[in-house]
Amino acid sequence: MKTTRLILSGCLFFWLAAAPIVWTVRDGLGPDMVQTQGTAAATKFLITWGVPAIVLGVSLAMLGLGSAKQ
Repeated sequence: MKTTRLILSGCLFFWLAAAPIVWTVRDGLGPDMVQTQGTAAATKFLITWGVPAIVLGVSLAMLGLGSAKQ
């Protein structure tokens, strides 16, 4: 259980460290890039990068609740 929590925490830390890079390249690179702005950019980022963060966060919360019951 401790190892699982450590792995999930590491993945969440990686997500946090990589989020600015993902935000920068969310529209692609090169001449065929289509730039998004405002709400469309935030929605695109949250769908592609926010869902994994939610999964990791919920998993960590469940592990924390499970260890609190013991």
